Amino acid sequence: MATIPTYSFYNIGRQEKMVDLFAWTDPDPYSFDTPHCHDYHELMVFYKGGGKHDIDFKSFEVKSKSIHIIPKSFLHQLKRDANSSGFTIAISQLFLEQLLQFEPTNNYLSLFEKELVAQLSKSEFASLEYYFKEIQSQNISAAMMQNLCACILLKLVPVLIPHQNKNVALHKDIRELLEAHYMERLSSQQYADKLHTTVAALNLKLKKSTGKTILKLQDELLISKIKKCIYSSNGELKEIAYQFGFNDYAHFSKYFKLHVGYSPREYKSLFKNIQAIDKN
Repeated sequence: MATIPTYSFYNIGRQEKMVDLFAWTDPDPYSFDTPHCHDYHELMVFYKGGGKHDIDFKSFEVKSKSIHIIPKSFLHQLKRDANSSGFTIAISQLFLEQLLQFEPTNNYLSLFEKELVAQLSKSEFASLEYYFKEIQSQNISAAMMQNLCACILLKLVPVLIPHQNKNVALHKDIRELLEAHYMERLSSQQYADKLHTTVAALNLKLKKSTGKTILKLQDELLISKIKKCIYSSNGELKEIAYQFGFNDYAHFSKYFKLHVGYSPREYKSLFKNIQAIDKN
């Protein structure tokens, strides 16, 4: 299988920035219609829809007046129709963290914890069109682009996350803990102990903001990483199982099928078939 590229500002020939804009009318700096990842977050705005967008192995129809959010390191592939239109805002993790220090009452980071595709109402989209137009202005300064991006995110948070968790510090700690320990598959109690809280309090806060428990979030992160590895690796599935902390392949296969609906072998075959179709 082909290695999945991870694009950064540097390897697409761009200067490293906190926020950048990719106009779809410009020559593409990379092949967005083949599977790839980024080391920055992407916010895609579709004025006019058409096509299909696969994000983290989930397929979404591209619709007009929609917002697509692709977190950093998430595998995605956009096959948009020729007459679709819009633009992409590339957002660094550092920008989000600095934005939180300036405006801690809105959990901007929660917008980029997982893929998100939302079709806005006419009024919701219209309320953002001024900022969309301004951020696409020619010769816009870096400072102005950052301020306009902050305004766009500020208006999107209540639309896309109406019941967001206001406890940003806890949310950030949970995300960091999950990234550090997802392969260990810690218990709810171990996560609660690390956060100096109780399991009940931890899961209550998470359910209010995400609708999921800490173990559900851990499973989703682990499965996402395994999927990416199965897709991109030429290694044996037993080696992948061991890489992710499963000493018993049967246990690994059962765990994967429980969450995905396919065994790892079936899943790998599925994507080989998709690649063969794409080449024809």
